[in-house]
Order: sequence, then structure tokens, then C-alpha cells
Amino acid sequence: MLEYTNYIQIFIGLLAVLDPLAAVPIVVALAPEIKQQELKRLVHTVIFSVFTILIFGLFPTSRGSHYM
Repeated sequence: MLEYTNYIQIFIGLLAVLDPLAAVPIVVALAPEIKQQELKRLVHTVIFSVFTILIFGLFPTSRGSHYM
């Protein structure tokens, strides 16, 4: 079992790699002709997806975990 400080280190590392606020401008640049309402929905989807990856990446599984 990992200690509390290890979880924070893993989360900070993942946050640095998958910065959700930095991902938004990239998505917006790739979709320049989207309407304002669709763009808001797309931005929320991107942020939700990145945070979901961060949360699931924070908890290692018993199979193939490199953190233990």
C-alpha cells in the first residue's frame, strides 16, 4: 500500500503531464469553426476527461502497477 505522500507525488506528476487547462486551447485551435455552445460543451468534455484520467491514474492496480 502506498503512503499518502506517494499519492500526492503521483498526482502532481500526472497533473504536470496532463494539464487540463493547457489542453483546452489545443482543442479549441483544432476546432475553429465550432459554435459557441458546442465549444463550451467540448471544453467541459476535455476537462472532465483529463481529470478522469488523473483520478484513475492516481490509484494503481494490482496488475502491471509500476508504482509499487
